[in-house]
Amino acid sequence: MRPPTLAIDSSGNPYVLVAVWRTASPPILDYLLLFSKSNGIWSADTFELNAEDPLYSIALTIDKNNRPWCIYTAYYNDGVDTVWYLIVVHKDSTGWVKDTVESRRPQDGPSFYWTSITTDNLLGVHIAYDYSINGWHYAYYAFLNDSIWQKEKVDTTFIGDYCCSIDVDSQNRPHISYFRDTASIGENLWYAKKVDSVWYCEEVDHTMFASWWPTSIRVNPVNDLPAIAYRDPLTYQMKYAWYDGTIWHIDIVALEGFIMSPQVLDFDSSGRPWMIYCDEGYGRTFVAYKDTNGFWHTELLPLLPPLTYSYPGALRIGQDGTIHMTRIGNSDDFCVREIHYIYGTPEGIEEGAGIKMAGERSKLIITPNIVRGNARIQFTIFEKQCISLKLYDLTGREVMVISDGIIDAGTHSYDLNVTSLISGIYFLILEGEKEVKTRKLLVIR
Repeated sequence: MRPPTLAIDSSGNPYVLVAVWRTASPPILDYLLLFSKSNGIWSADTFELNAEDPLYSIALTIDKNNRPWCIYTAYYNDGVDTVWYLIVVHKDSTGWVKDTVESRRPQDGPSFYWTSITTDNLLGVHIAYDYSINGWHYAYYAFLNDSIWQKEKVDTTFIGDYCCSIDVDSQNRPHISYFRDTASIGENLWYAKKVDSVWYCEEVDHTMFASWWPTSIRVNPVNDLPAIAYRDPLTYQMKYAWYDGTIWHIDIVALEGFIMSPQVLDFDSSGRPWMIYCDEGYGRTFVAYKDTNGFWHTELLPLLPPLTYSYPGALRIGQDGTIHMTRIGNSDDFCVREIHYIYGTPEGIEEGAGIKMAGERSKLIITPNIVRGNARIQFTIFEKQCISLKLYDLTGREVMVISDGIIDAGTHSYDLNVTSLISGIYFLILEGEKEVKTRKLLVIR
């Protein structure tokens, strides 16, 4: 099954979209299930019974009238040949309504990869999708206008682009993130915004290599400006790019990680970003959030036996501030596979230490965080455990081990001497058995 996607209605009720396969190889889609929770009770609705091979992407959104909209890719045998389809379905008073946005025969080449969907304040439906024509991938945008899908290319000055994600701002303008492939400069993260009838495109991050992991774009409700969560295909870092109205800024959230949905990023009512991702190689799912001081915090979402690893799904924040997340948990032998819906509310804000979450197990503070010679590192753990406290440079290279071993509960302090380091940005990472904290350190000479 694919990692489940997620949407929240105006009453705070979660909806979880899941693709379930009959077999794992080849992947054959048996049905699509939309789970919803109301008054504490989960119910399931089936709207797709026998579509084959959903490829990479399913996505879900809820419009202002609390109607669910889903997008997915599939193929069917029409009696003559097998045909690829890009499908959007929604539920109204009459039941499920299905629209075919695009169709394509497989002999014409692969067709649809990542898809994304959102709705605006006027109940308009917007989608972005990767579309392959003659071997080249194109970022496409479509808008539902009076039951007709109006489709157009987003970027026409490329060899190919893919991994599309979409959101709209308060003026109902679409914003799209994608990786763009150009012959002379490699494959890099790009952003597009439509104003009136014109698409404006610009490079966000010069990543140089291809990535088949999705991008995730979200417009900040406080300043109406876009931000993007993505995996850097060169360094494997989890990154967060945010636009200040003039230029793009890039944060490193984790030294390695990946996402599996275009819906992993969201903002709370104060404009703080949150995201969900998985670390590379270990199969652990984390939630990350950025505090008012610009520091990123990460918290491990633990598993219960017999599950040993997990894949991240989606993250959305309700109007009441509740953080909603989905993931898939697996046992080593795949005999147990579970869909998880996780939710919680921040307990409060701590100055200098970011957001305190329910179940938080550690704190990490650097003073000062702009250093010439020495810095004081102080961290607190609330239970005895094995921890590692290490310093990394921007490339992810380990440059210093400060502590590594079993530490008693309590507050611990270290003096960090950085006189041997060159000027630049470094990341201090405290990793415990159930949680990871990250702090940024600027060394100057």
